[in-house]
Amino acid sequence: MRNKETVFSEINNKFEELKKALEGNDLESMRELALDLHAMVHPAEISGRTEKTVADFVLDYMMQGKQNELVPRETWDTDLHYAGTKIVPICWQFWHTYRIEDLVSNILMENGKQIFNDEWQRKIGSSITDTGNALEMEEVIEWGKNINTEELRKYMIAVGKNTRRILSALTLEQIKSMVPEEWVMRILEEGGVTTDFRSVWLLVFWGRLTVGGMILTPMTSHHMMHLPTSVNHIDTVLAAYLKQPGFETEQLFLRFVTEDDVAEAARTWPADHHPLSDAEAREAIAYMRGNYERNGKGSICHLCLAVCRKERPGTIMGWCGLDGTRNHSEPEIFILLDEAYQNRGYGTQCVKELLRLAVEDYALSSVHGGCAKENIASARVMEKGGMVQYGTEENGDPLFRFTAKEKAGR
Repeated sequence: MRNKETVFSEINNKFEELKKALEGNDLESMRELALDLHAMVHPAEISGRTEKTVADFVLDYMMQGKQNELVPRETWDTDLHYAGTKIVPICWQFWHTYRIEDLVSNILMENGKQIFNDEWQRKIGSSITDTGNALEMEEVIEWGKNINTEELRKYMIAVGKNTRRILSALTLEQIKSMVPEEWVMRILEEGGVTTDFRSVWLLVFWGRLTVGGMILTPMTSHHMMHLPTSVNHIDTVLAAYLKQPGFETEQLFLRFVTEDDVAEAARTWPADHHPLSDAEAREAIAYMRGNYERNGKGSICHLCLAVCRKERPGTIMGWCGLDGTRNHSEPEIFILLDEAYQNRGYGTQCVKELLRLAVEDYALSSVHGGCAKENIASARVMEKGGMVQYGTEENGDPLFRFTAKEKAGR
């Protein structure tokens, strides 16, 4: 994501433009600004734009298995005294904002059917149908454990796309009008809110708005009451990762693992194509960290680094390093990237940085490498990274080498 202060400022400026336009009678301007602002605070897939948004930044993070990380509920204190817990899982933020958008856009703005139904509830795994306003801390944590984030994401996309259809078709008369009380009460009747005062007060709030006011709040600015707290949390997490020891390439951060990487290690560690248990992941991390201490100048026992993108240092894409099992002074290079990240130039960046580390940080005289003769891609990665083929195994598999003398001669 671009600088968050810049992004937030652009969104606030667009909000003020829309607010001013809604005071006038230029319908096309209202529609255009409403759709622009809606696009800025929703995932790009909804509007079809190419540049990712602040919502994508949070959504992508949640989809990495982070849905139950806890964040402050919102940036405004306006309605917190009419709410349950002030700390919520990230997945609740999306559930809450998109349930409200679904209810308001379809029932109040169009007098139609909400997207949400029994099938969506089953697929998402939600124990509630309402917006979740009144949930207490223990309740919302328990609720979040059962949420299928992929289905929640699909629901969000469906709601957002449908809202854009509704916004595009609104007339000036509709935008200036309030809605009948029976439409508002439908939300209670259909389980969108509960009778708990911390939930039902929403009907009073929405019932006082014109459709234009609904465009300003549930459809657009409401998202910016909740997204920034998740953004700030993610920034803090990423900053902590970037402070860990590691090495940077053009796009990557190759870092030492810590005890905080159990979930990522379990997910990505190569183990016959199945995830590790938490206990196995902890054992793998302990093995890697133990070797970090044993490695030194002129000798590598085993150096294994987590491969991450700089903007997502907490998400492991694969592993790379130097294996000195056969020869501590002339280790073998290895790179194990998840299939989704192959053929993007990341392997070459890893090779180049590992060779630099070998010579400059560990004072090694040479590094070896090899691959199956059928694995042309791996051979090319080693060559592009600076290694030279010097022979073959008996079965024809190529052997590669890089020496400190070769680096000095460049």
